[in-house]
Amino acid sequence: MPGYMKFLAKAPKLWKAGVALPGTHHTVRVEAIGGKIYAVTENGIFESNTDVSVWTKLTNLPTVKYDFGASGFGEFLYVLGGRTGTSGLQLGLKEAYRYHIPTLSWTTLTNLWESVWDLASCANGSGMTGYAYNIGGRADYVNDTVYYVEADRMLSVMSTWDKIPNMPLSRAGHAAIATGLTTVYVFGGYNGSGDTASALTYNGSSWSSLANMPFANKKMAATYTGNDVYLTGGSNNQTSFLKYNIPGNSWEQLTPMNTGKSNHGMVILNNCIYSVGGGSVEYIELV
Repeated sequence: MPGYMKFLAKAPKLWKAGVALPGTHHTVRVEAIGGKIYAVTENGIFESNTDVSVWTKLTNLPTVKYDFGASGFGEFLYVLGGRTGTSGLQLGLKEAYRYHIPTLSWTTLTNLWESVWDLASCANGSGMTGYAYNIGGRADYVNDTVYYVEADRMLSVMSTWDKIPNMPLSRAGHAAIATGLTTVYVFGGYNGSGDTASALTYNGSSWSSLANMPFANKKMAATYTGNDVYLTGGSNNQTSFLKYNIPGNSWEQLTPMNTGKSNHGMVILNNCIYSVGGGSVEYIELV
């Protein structure tokens, strides 16, 4: 069934300002684990308290990097790829790390398949069991920029990557979530031909296309609950707030955020969506 789009004239809830991360951050990825939010930035990992009113820095990254992929579940955070600067030709990094929250310790994992940045990472599992994924991305060379279709995953207790089928389209700067151990959704991004509105899902064996987003976008953040996926911000519409309904394969445009965000993170905690950027945090209660 083809997708359709609904426009809400007025949403019952409004975005409110939260407590911003300390300092200035270019790249922000966030996960909700154990009733807290963990923000991974080039300046390190920050942990919220239960009501997200305080941020505490836990550790530095093993390598200062930007435009990396990060995800987490259970007891783990994964930090994958990235680049060492934010301008000019950047080949990217192959390195991959896993952070164990209870012991505050890092493990160096097997390198990614390529030096890559602007990749997407997502994960799903509980406790010590689950999968982390790295999907797509880009690498800049002297005479060319390569955009990738590759996708890999890693079982949490292992340190090597297993290949899964390539995406049908290369992309970088896309958003990705895992709604199950073997179910992944990918939204937007860009490649050598420009930005895209396309959305994909992986069912454990193959990729298929979904209804396009309302507009082409990249550098968004995504999260989900139940049958709905939520996306905020992005380079082309920095205050946007979208909902994708999985069973209906349909999109809604919801109340925009008050502050524009791009290259940021987004999670659901205590029935609220938190959109965490480099300079601000906003939250909105789920209906």
